[in-house]
Amino acid sequence: MDGSRVNLIDFRGKVVLIDTWATWCGPCIAERPRVLEIARKFKGNSNVAILMISVDTQLPKWKAYVTKTNINNDGTELIIEDGMNTAFGDKYFIKAIPKYILIDPDGIIIDSSLAVFNEDIELLIEKNLFKN
Repeated sequence: MDGSRVNLIDFRGKVVLIDTWATWCGPCIAERPRVLEIARKFKGNSNVAILMISVDTQLPKWKAYVTKTNINNDGTELIIEDGMNTAFGDKYFIKAIPKYILIDPDGIIIDSSLAVFNEDIELLIEKNLFKN
C-alpha cells in the first residue's frame, strides 16, 4: 500500500499463501471475506504469511477497495499492476483468477492450482507448518 517493493524471498522460512485477485473479479470479491478470515487467524503466527496480490490495472481503485475491506490490515496487501500480463503472471501461470498458491518454508510450491478457497487450504497451511 505504501509503494514498497516486496520479494518472495523475504518470506523464506514461512508457509506462504498467495491469493491472486482483482477488484474487477466477481469470484475474487466473493472469496475475499474468507481470505481475510484466514489472514486474521494466522496474523500472530510468524511462520505464516498471507499475501493478497492484486493484478488490478488501476492503482487508485485497488487502494480504495483495500482500505474499505481490510480495515484491520490482515495479511499483506500487494499489487502488481496488470499482473496477469507481467513476468509474475507468466512465471506463476496466472491465466484466471482467483488463484491460490501455497509455498512451503523452503520456498517450494506445494500447490499452484488451488482455484477454490476452502477449508483444505487452511489444513494445508497447518500441515506444512510442522513439516520440518
